Amino acid sequence: MIDLHAHLGSLTTPRNLWRIMHNFGINIGIKNYHEFNRLILNVNKGDYKNYLNKFELTHKIQSSPQALSDCVFYAIEDAYIDHRLNGIEIRFNPMFRNGNGNFNLDDTILHACMGLQRALHAFPIKAVIIISTDKSL
Repeated sequence: MIDLHAHLGSLTTPRNLWRIMHNFGINIGIKNYHEFNRLILNVNKGDYKNYLNKFELTHKIQSSPQALSDCVFYAIEDAYIDHRLNGIEIRFNPMFRNGNGNFNLDDTILHACMGLQRALHAFPIKAVIIISTDKSL
């Protein structure tokens, strides 16, 4: 099975977001994993503002070149190990993952590719990255 339309923001599990957050010293004011997990997973989709806040939080955690590399690697790892996928297309917008302009877009994309290459060496899965844009930008 192949997933042809997967967004990096929703592919990164709370467990991996927590791991990345602590590896890179990102403080969001939550010290308990289970509280963090509830915050990420229990979003009322009828409440659009809270739904968008969830993605602002994931963008903050994923917004450095190395964090992005790890997110791509973990997404492919989870696709192969947990979901038994043979292939996956991962989409993301580098403008939303460059730390509000603090990181060069070329570095952001390069590190995503580095995470892809690490995963392709580790797991027998076909995977690609699709760079997307947003008309609001």
